[in-house]
Amino acid sequence: MNFGQWEKISVLFEHALGLPRDEQAAYLAELARREGQSVSDEVRALLQADQDSAGFLQASALRAAAWQMASEVEPVIADMLYGNYCILSKLGAGGMGEVYLAQDESLGRQAALKFLPQVFMQDAVQLARFEREARAASALNHPNILTVYEIGQAHGRAFIATEYVTGETLRERLTGGKLAPEAAARIAAQIAEALHAAHSAGLIHRDLKPENVMLRPDGYVKLLDFGLAKPISAEASETRNLPSSISHLQSTLMGTPHYMSPEQARGAALDARSDVWSLGVTFYEMLTGEALLKEKNAEAALRRLREAESLPWQLPHEARRFQPLLQQALAIRSERRLASAQEFLSVLRRANARTSRRHGFVSAALLTLTLILLAWWRFASAPPATPLYWDMNEAAQTAFVATASDGLAQRLGANARPHSPEQIVRIKKYVDEFVRRRDSLSTTPGKESPKAVYARASVYAPFISEAFRAHQLPSVLGLYVAVVETEYHPCTQSAVGAKGLFSFMPQTAERFGLRLTPQDERCDPHKIADAAARYLIHLRERFGADADAMTLALVAYNAGETYVGDNVARLQALDLAPLNFWTLLEHNDRQATPLRPESQSYVPRFWAAAVLGEHPQRFGLEIQPLSAYVMGMN
Repeated sequence: MNFGQWEKISVLFEHALGLPRDEQAAYLAELARREGQSVSDEVRALLQADQDSAGFLQASALRAAAWQMASEVEPVIADMLYGNYCILSKLGAGGMGEVYLAQDESLGRQAALKFLPQVFMQDAVQLARFEREARAASALNHPNILTVYEIGQAHGRAFIATEYVTGETLRERLTGGKLAPEAAARIAAQIAEALHAAHSAGLIHRDLKPENVMLRPDGYVKLLDFGLAKPISAEASETRNLPSSISHLQSTLMGTPHYMSPEQARGAALDARSDVWSLGVTFYEMLTGEALLKEKNAEAALRRLREAESLPWQLPHEARRFQPLLQQALAIRSERRLASAQEFLSVLRRANARTSRRHGFVSAALLTLTLILLAWWRFASAPPATPLYWDMNEAAQTAFVATASDGLAQRLGANARPHSPEQIVRIKKYVDEFVRRRDSLSTTPGKESPKAVYARASVYAPFISEAFRAHQLPSVLGLYVAVVETEYHPCTQSAVGAKGLFSFMPQTAERFGLRLTPQDERCDPHKIADAAARYLIHLRERFGADADAMTLALVAYNAGETYVGDNVARLQALDLAPLNFWTLLEHNDRQATPLRPESQSYVPRFWAAAVLGEHPQRFGLEIQPLSAYVMGMN
């Protein structure tokens, strides 16, 4: 029997396993009529073997046979090269293959390599389909979706290379019980953002579950296994072209019964609403700590999904505000369900907003008496209210930015000079960009609200300040370089391979004492903060220690010390002064290699970030000035 026959019988056998025992005989008779007596006999023998072995074959004896047919392939071991990837260690294994940590030798970054089961390698049609779908998934570019780098084959194995994400899965988090409603809502919102991006690109996930949701230490959520997604158009056409039994398995094999939608359990064509169901089930589990489907085995769960008119569920009191959302997400009939992840997100945000207003009303009532009793003191002793930045007129805003920027310059080093009006205009441009994001609900880096960015920064500020002060550097230097580089996302990676809170390239990381293997220390905020301080000391030694020179160190952090050093030398040759970033920018067109736009904006963006972070009340930020945070604070 060749592999194609094994695969066909495998699909038919697994479908038979999902049927009630009293329906299997009729199914076998139908197989004999449609597929031939020999096929029916093979399936009958496997069903009997499964019964004799108390369910041992439920994972599919045929798949095991297929694995054995390909078992002579070379095993994956440390230091083996698969394309540009050198294997470091095994991360784990699951039903869809093994995952290894690897080093990308060409780009100097770490990656996760997922090796597909050998069963995929034996079927050219399945492999080609998988590669097409994974390539479509790799085109997704969203911060909440695991990035697919490439698909490759080497040593007789197919693999998918993805970004390597540290943290824990949602399943691991749930071992500690249900989550607080606010935490569950934050995670669900980011999953919905990821699904919306995928659906907008024409992909459905089909296997959303807690195991496929990674929670990074910084609170960011990554949705995994989008390489297994299917284009929506292909889902419908492929389902129409398959025999009914195979269509059913084609839809369900890639899913997990306790999280798949009723239509997926029935083998029907799928669309975005199937993922909405899976998100609803996952959100319910976060809120309750319990699975929606209590059935112990997959067959029973599938049967329940196929036959149920409704599923009973109840939320704890503290999560009742999400009841309407889940009623719409968990509608058995897809036409009555929320139509998209975007709709799920909108309803979720409205539920949170209603709760915030309700809590505000209660808090106001409780505080009324206190406010009355304290009113005389506030009137007599409180200083004049500080106007919010966006309530000030243009002239007042400009004056405020100038005063704040000049004060910050004095903290960078000696001999600080006032900023010119042109320089203030540049800084204010980026202050205003931050302010325009103040009502943002986005979780996309670069689009988040300042409240989200600076609340996250306040967590890291104490040890960053300590690291920079330990090296006799002003703490504001480190605090706001991190804002400009990553907005305090501690393990983000750029397209060119820079990674970590302070965006270190691999060569720079190793130069300043960070190890890239076996774990990438650029993702350790404490270690990269110390390395960033030592790097800036090095730049200060090259360019000088006064306030002007520190602006050159800042732009060199972004553009490279050799490049900035060469440009400064040209300024000196032209007898141009003062030697600082602003002079470099003013004469940019006279340089052999002008500063790139990113480098032209780097120092103004640094100043803008510091203006917000050192004057949080002016911008409605509920934090202290970042430089006021010290180790040991609560």
